[in-house]
Amino acid sequence: NFQGKITLTYLYENELHKSDKMKWDGYDVSINFGSYLQCGMFYGSQKGGLICANGSCVYSPGFENGFRFVIRSIL
Repeated sequence: NFQGKITLTYLYENELHKSDKMKWDGYDVSINFGSYLQCGMFYGSQKGGLICANGSCVYSPGFENGFRFVIRSIL
């Protein structure tokens, strides 16, 4: 985190199921524009499935070696 404005994150997850080993990893950069707006870009692989946060759950599809761009706003 740099001065509460830019956050760099490395994410890593692995799963061993019987003889199969799966791995997901990626890099995320988020920039805060004031206290109401945040933009983020992720590159890498993401495991798909149900993701729950702050009392709500959504299904997120998985992907490998791709980009995701997110804009978050609080109104």
